Amino acid sequence: MDKERRKGIFNPFKAMAGKIKDGDRVIWIVFTLLVLISLVAIFSSTSTMAIKQHVSRMDIFVSQLWTVLAGLVLVLVINIIPSVKLFREFSRLGFLLSLFLLLMLVCKVKIGNFIHVEEQHEAIRSIKIAGVSLAVYEVVKVAMVMYLSWAVHQYEGGHFPFTEWLSGRWPEYLGWLRSPVAMRWVYVFGPMLLVSALILVGSSGSAVLCFSVMMVTVIVAGMKWKHIFQALGVALGCAALAVGLHIVTSSAFIPRMRTVFTRLNVELPYPDPEVRESQRKAIAKKSAPLEELEPGTEEFKEWADAVRQPRTAKLAVVQGGRLIVGKGPGQSTQKYVCPIMFEDYMFSFIVEEYGLVGVALILILYLSLFARGMILVHNSDYRFAKGCIGGLVFLITGQAMFHILVNCDIGLVTGQTLPLISHGRCSFLCFCIAFGVILSISVKVNKKVKMQQAQEAKILEMDDIRAGVSMVEDMEEELWDSEKGDINDNRRI
Repeated sequence: MDKERRKGIFNPFKAMAGKIKDGDRVIWIVFTLLVLISLVAIFSSTSTMAIKQHVSRMDIFVSQLWTVLAGLVLVLVINIIPSVKLFREFSRLGFLLSLFLLLMLVCKVKIGNFIHVEEQHEAIRSIKIAGVSLAVYEVVKVAMVMYLSWAVHQYEGGHFPFTEWLSGRWPEYLGWLRSPVAMRWVYVFGPMLLVSALILVGSSGSAVLCFSVMMVTVIVAGMKWKHIFQALGVALGCAALAVGLHIVTSSAFIPRMRTVFTRLNVELPYPDPEVRESQRKAIAKKSAPLEELEPGTEEFKEWADAVRQPRTAKLAVVQGGRLIVGKGPGQSTQKYVCPIMFEDYMFSFIVEEYGLVGVALILILYLSLFARGMILVHNSDYRFAKGCIGGLVFLITGQAMFHILVNCDIGLVTGQTLPLISHGRCSFLCFCIAFGVILSISVKVNKKVKMQQAQEAKILEMDDIRAGVSMVEDMEEELWDSEKGDINDNRRI
């Protein structure tokens, strides 16, 4: 390929084939199997979706197939990018993109019928642009991992061009920006806290997951532990302040926080008696025993709506988990009861239809991705590459484990999908971008490892040659000594 470039001839398809060959095979296998599982699972799990949208499951399958093809193109195009520096240049815009999208979401920006915010059960998570839904939190997770990898890399080098320009132009006012503490909080920890706070307005689960992923990213990228603990202390202080303001304002500040405490069965001392009574009733309805409710009453319907999804998901896990191969493809019954089985409860569906075999396959794939990602991080010497691979791998596997725990009724109910398997066009494409970046960087890391192995082989070969030469010299010396001894013996005779 290098010879073709020198001659001015470059075949992109040949280059793409070379990149696929040089990329990490384990990650390629994991990506391929997850995509194939997604096609099968979505075709079988979207019965209620097909009924609501008045379409057939085949229509949904074809739509997902087009999404998969678009994602595959994304992976291949990103994978062919020749330089990690290009990723680094684009990554510096990750925070600005995240901030822009989150502010649009929080402020509920509406521009005619072209752009508006979608609300789902008091949760704001997506923006609709020209009829296309954009899952903002999924975009932000990937963008912030890339940005923080760049920020930590620049911080360790002490080089931020914009800061240098500002402090150079107004040194008497902004000269303090050159200090390591200022750069650390302005470019690394400050954006982390701001993004997490904006996500918290719409989804507490996504805020916790995103903050965890960002923290892992800066740790892997090389940020010192004492600075990490300082940031964690500030984050806990901000969280306590947010809870306090939420209570004092009687749920007017971050209203979604009341849902979190209601799910935890924790009654907060709101000053407003009506809000306090409303939360008490919500907890009582959720916690009320089924035996105390009369079927057909309004209370029974509200209780059923509150517990339907987690209860049916848990039931699917119990029914399928008892069998080695599950109920079999297409035999799920809970998909007709749980309205979003194909999104937030995809793992439960897989367990119900494919049993312990399905559980083992899913866990092996995500854990293999995590293990392989950590090997790539260990073999990389470039801070930016370490942060990208470590952060993106933890994002995919961490969200998968989050999803699985919720489906097994461990932890709070959140809207986290199963990466690359659950239904969702924007989420699928964002994870494809993450896989593309991981695979592209893995090419460089694996080449470095191969070069090191080749150098080690040459050193070993040289050592073998030297050992051979030394052995021959020793043999010659022994032969010469023996011949010299024979001559002396003859002279004595």
